[in-house]
Amino acid sequence: MTISATPEVQSEPKGIRLTPNALEHVKELRDRQNKDLALRVGVRQGGCSGMSYIMTFEDARGIQSSDRIFEVDDLKVVCDPKSLSCIDGLIMDYSYNTIGIGGEFHFINPQATLTCCCGQSFSNDEITDQN
Repeated sequence: MTISATPEVQSEPKGIRLTPNALEHVKELRDRQNKDLALRVGVRQGGCSGMSYIMTFEDARGIQSSDRIFEVDDLKVVCDPKSLSCIDGLIMDYSYNTIGIGGEFHFINPQATLTCCCGQSFSNDEITDQN
């Protein structure tokens, strides 16, 4: 019997997932505009910790051939490769305000090594090494 000291590397991306609350809220927002829209999730420079999450809706014309597309129920979630390298495995959640007025998205990012207290920005070793 041979025991390997090398950990098994998972080459398949984990993608972007939404909790049932997040999925329901995103679908409600999408349905108010147009059922043919995809949710684009990505990151940009900025925020307290270095990178901020972005979410927008876009139609099929905005989806690039290099984008990764994840199917979540009947919702298309799109992410560019550069953003995905920072958020692969991201779980999006949505919680309603206890008063019953609105709510907010929460991001659970396994790639983040530092997260701002607001939960809307993060940093990771890859970003830190590039600066």
